Amino acid sequence: MSTINKKYTLLVSALGLSAALDVTAAEQAQTDSQTSAISQAEIDYVVKRRAAQGVPLTDEIKQDIKEDLVSQSLLADQALRKQLDKNPEIEAHLQLDRLAILSKAYLDAYFKEHPVTEDSIRSDYESKRTSGKFLEYKIRQIVVPDKAEAEGIIKQIKSGADFSELAKHKSHDPGAEHHGGSIGWFRPDIFIDEAFAGAVTQLKKGELTVEPVKTRYGWNIILLDDGPRKVTDAQPYDHTNIKLRGVLREKAEKKQVEKLLAELKGASHVAAITDSNSKTR
Repeated sequence: MSTINKKYTLLVSALGLSAALDVTAAEQAQTDSQTSAISQAEIDYVVKRRAAQGVPLTDEIKQDIKEDLVSQSLLADQALRKQLDKNPEIEAHLQLDRLAILSKAYLDAYFKEHPVTEDSIRSDYESKRTSGKFLEYKIRQIVVPDKAEAEGIIKQIKSGADFSELAKHKSHDPGAEHHGGSIGWFRPDIFIDEAFAGAVTQLKKGELTVEPVKTRYGWNIILLDDGPRKVTDAQPYDHTNIKLRGVLREKAEKKQVEKLLAELKGASHVAAITDSNSKTR
C-alpha cells in the first residue's frame, strides 16, 4: 500500500461516510461525481513520472496510484467545501505551482522550436578555442554552510589571518585540510555555476571576494592566487568527454533562456510587487 494510503486510509474512509460529515445526499452525490471524474490522463501522468523515477510499474503500484488520486480528490474536495483555497497563503501556493508548471511547459515547447544544437555548441566552443579566448585562474576557496560564518572568515583574512590555515580548519570542501583550499587552475567557461565562475573572473591577482558567493555547496570565499592566463591545451570539441559536453549544453541553454527572458521582460507589464487588490496575470 502506498504512503498516502497508509497515512489517510482511516481519514478517507471517514470522509466517505455522509453521516460522519453530516452532508446531504445531494452533496454526497457531488463528491462521488467529482471522485469519478479522475481522468485517465491524470493517471497516465503519474504513471509516467513514477516510471521516470525508476519505480517498477507492477499492477499493485498502478492500483496504488489510482487509490492515491481518489484519496487526494476526496481530500481536495473537502478543502474546497471549507473554502481553504481562499486562504491567501494557500492561494499563493496554488498560483506559484501553476506558474511553475506553465513556465516549464513553455520552455519545453520553446526548445522544441528553438533547439540548442550540437553543431552550434561545437561551433561556439571551437571558435573560442582556436582564437585563444579560454582563460584559466589559479584559485583557493573556503566553503562553509552559513553566510554569517563566511563573512566572519573574510573579516579574519582581511585582518591578517592565513587563508590556508583557515581553509584547513574551517572549510567543508573535501580535502581542504590537506591542500589549504587550493583548487589549482580553474576554467570558468566549463564550470556550470555562473555565480562562482563570474566571481572568479572579477578578481585580480591576490584579491579576495568582498562578499561570500552562494553556490549549491554553501557559501564560498575565493582567493585568486594567479592568472588569468590563456588555456593552451584545450581539447578539440570532438575529443571532449560527455560530462563536459553536458555542461556546455546546459550553459548554452541557460544563456538562451536569459536572452528570452530579457526580451519578454522588455515587452511585459507584469509587476514584481502588487497591492492586494491588483491583478497582474
